Amino acid sequence: MKNYYVKPIVQISPCQYDRKYGIFSKQPKDETKIHCKDEDANLVLWVYDEIIAEKIAELLDIDDFINENK
Repeated sequence: MKNYYVKPIVQISPCQYDRKYGIFSKQPKDETKIHCKDEDANLVLWVYDEIIAEKIAELLDIDDFINENK
């Protein structure tokens, strides 16, 4: 059984801050460990079904878009 991880991907440029949720088939590592020493730093969730992970990432992207435009 495979795990699928949903985690935010943050891209920062001089003009824009962009966050999108991505799906990983293996646990993403936070090499910089900026936020804490926990292995699951910034981990949103993990699920066993890829389709469910895709839908959750899509809903989180929509939620961020709605909150940005309020």
